[in-house]
Amino acid sequence: MLYGHGDDLHAFEKAQITANFSTNVWPEGPHPLLLSKLAASIKQLDAYPEPAGKPFVEQLSAFYNVSAQHFLATNGTADAIYLIAQVFRKRTVTIFIPTFAEYEDAARLHQIECSFCNWNEIEKIPKLSTDLAFICHPNNPTGQIVATEILEAFIKKNPETLFIIDEAYEGFLKHSQSLLSRIDSFKNVLLLRSLTKLFALPGLRLGYISGHPSIIQKISEYKPPWSVNSLAVQAGVFIFQDYEMYLPDVIALLEETQWFLNEVKQIDGLEAMETLTNFFLVKSLFAEAKQLKVYLAGKGMLIRDAANFRGLSPNYFRLATLQREKNQQLINELKLWNPNS
Repeated sequence: MLYGHGDDLHAFEKAQITANFSTNVWPEGPHPLLLSKLAASIKQLDAYPEPAGKPFVEQLSAFYNVSAQHFLATNGTADAIYLIAQVFRKRTVTIFIPTFAEYEDAARLHQIECSFCNWNEIEKIPKLSTDLAFICHPNNPTGQIVATEILEAFIKKNPETLFIIDEAYEGFLKHSQSLLSRIDSFKNVLLLRSLTKLFALPGLRLGYISGHPSIIQKISEYKPPWSVNSLAVQAGVFIFQDYEMYLPDVIALLEETQWFLNEVKQIDGLEAMETLTNFFLVKSLFAEAKQLKVYLAGKGMLIRDAANFRGLSPNYFRLATLQREKNQQLINELKLWNPNS
């Protein structure tokens, strides 16, 4: 097993960690009504789910007013990443860094030759020479975006490259930057979307790929049947039947994120980077993040050591915004931390 993902709460005693800043999902947990509906759906577990998650795909089609042939249900975004790497094995890929490490993990697993470019220099890069390109948008771990017109121009400048654009955190932006409503305009784009982040369902595993029907069909030929379970399919149907009701208050979370980031900026020895999402990068000027992680774990708090993001030094860590009380507790501990003690 590869470990590109950084949320390692499973490695700690659950009672020990009371504030998990390492995971960037909606911090309030799933909507109570959604949990109630899923509980009532437990009886479905005595039967196989629809092999390709068709009820969920049909609900996506109705919601976005895009034909069902443009969608493929997946077992979360990670499933989509590894599935695409399998389909295009032994090709070449450009990965824009620093970014989610699983793009590289999946590519190397399937013998795809990797090239790397700076995420912030997309508009300066000449024509790509690779078959594929992975772009996380908004980017994990920086929380930044590329202006829509720049991203679209870059895609059109490289018609021979298939762009895999990971929009797992798109729902955490104040203003949508998604290309999904115009997916018909791009024959060389695959969008990866996740319901596990915005709706706090990481344990259920649910996402989808959107793209040109010919590419979706090709990918679907490699996908095992029943890879999206019955409860996940039901969750997707429930959410897209009444999307606005289940949608969390992202604006309030982003306001809290700005407060949180500004407070961290005031702490000596730390540099916090601006963000457009609910998480942000911090650089320690005096010690490696793994030291801070051990210290904070002893205080019941877990942060994301960003050392496995290619392009970042071991001094970087990522923080996701939680509730004010927990954010304040972390700030207090960061002020007390002495790496030399």
